[in-house]
Amino acid sequence: MNPTKLPFPRDLLPDVPGLVLEDAHYVDHEMIVVLKSTAPAVVCPLCRTPSTRIHSRYRRAPTDLPWGSHMVRLVLCVRKFFCETASCLRRIFTERLPQVVAPYSRTTERLTILLRAIAFAVGGEAGARLAKRIGVRASPATLISLIRRTPLQEPLRARILGVDDWAHRKGRSYGTALVDLERHRLIELLPDRTSETLSRWLRANPGIEVISRDRSETYATGARQGAPEATQVADRWHLLHNWREAVERVFDRHRGRIKQLILPTQELID
Repeated sequence: MNPTKLPFPRDLLPDVPGLVLEDAHYVDHEMIVVLKSTAPAVVCPLCRTPSTRIHSRYRRAPTDLPWGSHMVRLVLCVRKFFCETASCLRRIFTERLPQVVAPYSRTTERLTILLRAIAFAVGGEAGARLAKRIGVRASPATLISLIRRTPLQEPLRARILGVDDWAHRKGRSYGTALVDLERHRLIELLPDRTSETLSRWLRANPGIEVISRDRSETYATGARQGAPEATQVADRWHLLHNWREAVERVFDRHRGRIKQLILPTQELID
């Protein structure tokens, strides 16, 4: 196929100093954008020493954000450099563009952010179908891998803790979910529902002031042992759930009498 030359707006490309647009053309439903690095010096990733001695040149071709429904591929013309530090273990290093693409990655950083958001929102299979509709090729396995490779955020110290169970396998095995109720974030998933496991976690994470839980005596014991200074309260959902069950029991007990009640007719109301 003969490439079709098209004007390419520079604002759509990564804004990185020293990265110059050399060419842009359209081939087989894909926009090819050629970028060349012109930075005068590059820092060694190991010893952090700048180098200007070029060893060789090579190309990388990561996929970028789509343009409309069309795929965009960046062809990055980058270089390899000699390290100027004699004691450095890396004699030759490749030029890296961390603002554009991570080492060994096949997608740009901004496309990776988009795919990760899709993966967390809808999962692997549905995410792959959605990505295809917006002009990106991504397999379900790739999306699931993005989820697994996302580093976990360090949990902040919680002040108000929600304690409830969660199902490994519904009806068969359960664990304990701990939630920061102020930030509405899951903190930890404990492997079981025993008071010993809960109290051990509370002792290792001091500073809990309020523990919101169901009416399980197991959680009550674990909270007393692990955080005796914390105030224990029943959570809103279980209060409403217990209230509904109590009201249903009352009406069931008096069902016969309720049926004997004579409701006012429209004539009586008038």
